Amino acid sequence: MSGSNNGLSGGIYTSRRCLDEVIFATFIGLAWYNAIELVVLCFTTFKRWKGTYFWSLLVASTGIIPYCLGLFLKFFNIVHHNYLGTHTLVTIGWCCMVTGQSMVLWSRLHLILLNQRVLRGILYLIIFDAIIFHIPTAVVAFGTNAPSHPITFVKAYNVLERVQLVGFCIQETFLSAVYIWGTLKFLRHSDGNRYRYILHELLVINVIIILLDGSVVGTQYAGLYSVQTTFKAVVYSIKLKLEYAILRKLIKAVKVPPTPERRSPDHAKPGSSTSDQSETEQRTASSYECTGARLGMPEVSPEPSRVLSTTTIVFAQSLQAMGQGSHREKYSDISTLIRPKGND
Repeated sequence: MSGSNNGLSGGIYTSRRCLDEVIFATFIGLAWYNAIELVVLCFTTFKRWKGTYFWSLLVASTGIIPYCLGLFLKFFNIVHHNYLGTHTLVTIGWCCMVTGQSMVLWSRLHLILLNQRVLRGILYLIIFDAIIFHIPTAVVAFGTNAPSHPITFVKAYNVLERVQLVGFCIQETFLSAVYIWGTLKFLRHSDGNRYRYILHELLVINVIIILLDGSVVGTQYAGLYSVQTTFKAVVYSIKLKLEYAILRKLIKAVKVPPTPERRSPDHAKPGSSTSDQSETEQRTASSYECTGARLGMPEVSPEPSRVLSTTTIVFAQSLQAMGQGSHREKYSDISTLIRPKGND
């Protein structure tokens, strides 16, 4: 290709090709490193390899590898005549990476949304966006990268690339915004500074994810298509790494220090609502003890009188349901989600 379309239909042939190749190699190398680490984390963090959250993380992480491989072969002109194989790698990796990330965000919404109709509607939105953005863009991209590509394909791909990029950015921003909204609701009803601090951290992480999406869109609209495609792989790998940071924060959030006003279960009258709530809190607290240590975090031994707030119980039970992949299963122990430390 010529340098005029900046890598849209083939390799890079510009006056600054050496600099471009250094940038591409750096981004691709970082993305591959992060992707391999993410796959390892996925298998070592989860004890039970099931559920939408686990599989979404795994698919999104794995998709980065063929996506970067295809870009590497394309931009470095390693495979000159097999454009079908090269772009197939890019397309498969791109679909897994982008829609996989949206499914990760959707899975996480189960922690703060109890309305199944809303969750189902958001899932349908993700599926609809995947169809209208992935399929047309992939078809036009194959035509653009064909050896005898007509200029019509190049122009169409240039438009569709921007449209799908903005579309997926809006989708992920919407999912993060819904999560932020739900987190703020938890903040209003939470008790204890420690719990509020953890939720504030979750809020900041989601804002960072939105800013990362914006940086990818900005790179594309700056006319740097080839940089955007490789930079996007790094951004998505960073966002997936932030998911594990969020997971650790959620595990920490299942225990909240007792407030001075909270009565001990021993002082509750049998048969009273306070007694029933205390028994529920005790059962939930015992089920979720020391879960931070299961992720390799410092173990904090809870005091016998420590109980969970009602909000935290819902939060913890939602996390357990997400790990098991079903809201109908009985909440038992978060160890079904997290692999015990030292277990191979």
